[in-house]
Amino acid sequence: MAEQNRVKLVDVREVEEHEDLRIGGEILIPLGELEQRAESELPNREDDIVVYCAHGVRSLWAVRALQARGYTRVRSLEGGIAEWIATIPAQPGRS
Repeated sequence: MAEQNRVKLVDVREVEEHEDLRIGGEILIPLGELEQRAESELPNREDDIVVYCAHGVRSLWAVRALQARGYTRVRSLEGGIAEWIATIPAQPGRS
């Protein structure tokens, strides 16, 4: 897929949470910093953006904040990273 068409993943959890568990390839912008950093980190308001947090609550707030700033293709990862990790098939040595 061309770089300009790629989905941007945005993690709105805190730094410590991100260090413990991450999807990979995401941009970390803690929710409290989103309004200040959105334009510099996400300059194209028409990019496809998926925002996630631990369980999907903070990411809903983030979606609303980004939409209020004119982002048109932003959505929340339902259930957050907790739901995402639950969908990964069990790997040997993973409990």
